[in-house]
Amino acid sequence: MSPRPAGAAVHPDGAHGVAPGRGRPRPGPADERPELDVVRAASPRRRSWQVGTLAGAVLFLALFAIAGAQALIVQRQQHLDAVDARIEAAEQEAEQLRDDIAELQSPERIKEEATERLGMVQAPPPVYLQPTEGDDARAAELPAASPTTTVGPTSATTAGAGSATAGGTGR
Repeated sequence: MSPRPAGAAVHPDGAHGVAPGRGRPRPGPADERPELDVVRAASPRRRSWQVGTLAGAVLFLALFAIAGAQALIVQRQQHLDAVDARIEAAEQEAEQLRDDIAELQSPERIKEEATERLGMVQAPPPVYLQPTEGDDARAAELPAASPTTTVGPTSATTAGAGSATAGGTGR
């Protein structure tokens, strides 16, 4: 009888290579039988290697996803910075335009443009009449016509015009 390998199944009759409860070994010459090797159960070390490999792959994918998200965040932040810069430039331009409008609407500039560019002259200051107490009584009177109040080209026409205005017929 040959020595039995460790972990090999042994039949209660003492026959090697037959699983218990499977019956009797096949009859036949011993030379025709293939040589059997004992297969050991999967070691926990091999499973831990598989678990470690799977965990490493998941960790790699997670880190890759985080790096991609960070790159996307950086791109979006650059876009926001560019938009902020454009907004600031537009606000500065709007402020400059408001200053220009205020300068163009100033009364001093309008007066300068009117006198220099358009040739306008400044009007004299207005004269305000101050009434006196006797003005109301004199306003009811009719003014007397006098030759000195009429203006004419010569003194002869002034005298004739004066007698015509006084109610005379000119005789």
